Amino acid sequence: MLAPVLVTLALLAQAPAAAPQAAQPAITLHVLALEAAGVPAHVVEFCQEHLYGELQRQGFTVLRADASGAERARARAVVVGELVLFPSGFRVTARARAADDGRVLAEHVTQNVPEQRLLDALTEAVNALAPQLRTRLAPAPVPLVAPAPQAERPLRKWAWIPAAGGAVLLGTGTAFLFQARSKQRELEAPQGSGEPVDGAAVASAGERAQTLSRVSYGLGGALVAAGAALYFLPVERLWGGGVSGPVRLQVAPGGVALSGVLP
Repeated sequence: MLAPVLVTLALLAQAPAAAPQAAQPAITLHVLALEAAGVPAHVVEFCQEHLYGELQRQGFTVLRADASGAERARARAVVVGELVLFPSGFRVTARARAADDGRVLAEHVTQNVPEQRLLDALTEAVNALAPQLRTRLAPAPVPLVAPAPQAERPLRKWAWIPAAGGAVLLGTGTAFLFQARSKQRELEAPQGSGEPVDGAAVASAGERAQTLSRVSYGLGGALVAAGAALYFLPVERLWGGGVSGPVRLQVAPGGVALSGVLP
């Protein structure tokens, strides 16, 4: 009889799990064509591809120099490289500017680079730019919201008292029920040659046992329901002004009903 009530109370007490957070998208960079002076075209082209690859290896989304206008609109920064040949060697420069206002976000310059170390110099430049770009282009941190403190449940520790009392009354009701059925069988049994049975007294005792059984079942069910409510539901709010409308406890032979509206 009380199983649906207890299952419903248990389901009401469960809280939904928190949804997992989505990963942050990669930062998009628009890489312009290398600016070169005194450098053969095939060297410039090879260094350009190397610059693309190193930025991608660092985890950036790279838009090539010939990207469309719609694609360039997604870029957070513009990266440009410079190769200038001097008598002492190459000057290798990598510079990143904000796509919205053109401010310099990061810059790295290496002087006197021999031709055989051009790719190494570009790699060093990308390694120097990458952490600065991640720091300056990272999305604004979302403030952490502290979880709401658990509501105090001082009455929960006493839930076993009405539950235990209800179990005792349910057992008592079962004993009275068996007694009432015994009296009914005594009335329905055929009369023998022994001492005659006082039918009125037996019937009265049976009715009394049946009444006591129903009362015990009703009170026991009410106490078990009260214990379950104390354990599973924040019933403290019922006395804290958080109920709209009266709270009613109805006991009937067929079950127990606890009514009230929580906010």
